[in-house]
Amino acid sequence: MLGRLHSVRRDEGGFTLAEVITAIIIMGIMAVIAFPSWFWLVESRSVDSAANQLVADLRHENASATNQLTNWQVILTAGSQSYQLVKLSSPQVTTTRWLPDGTEIGTSITVRFNSDGSAVVVSGSGNTIVVRAADGNPQHSVVFNTETSRVTIAS
Repeated sequence: MLGRLHSVRRDEGGFTLAEVITAIIIMGIMAVIAFPSWFWLVESRSVDSAANQLVADLRHENASATNQLTNWQVILTAGSQSYQLVKLSSPQVTTTRWLPDGTEIGTSITVRFNSDGSAVVVSGSGNTIVVRAADGNPQHSVVFNTETSRVTIAS
């Protein structure tokens, strides 16, 4: 029996040092090729998350305005990673919301959601809010309808 075990061990093979090094080099090359794509994907998902958060907050403020019969305002500043949600009736309440790391608001605009369901641009212009990565790309446009207060994301 001892001879039998001994012969099995002699037949066992492993990887040579050259094979291991070659496999490590190939994995390194694949990682270098894949890293930029992975980084862009992570950055893109952060912008997606930021745009979805802003849309949810805009929809929530519109619903709060109509449900509570009080006006709410959303203040956005270009280049900022945060924005303010303001209840305009007494007692006035201001909440600061932060976007995910590496993202920012690309448009300075203040939108007021009225108790009748409409939205008014108080300062700034247009009905589009840009949410982008800190380096400017990728970006999404959040569009709201001033008459119906409908909010959507238009890539």
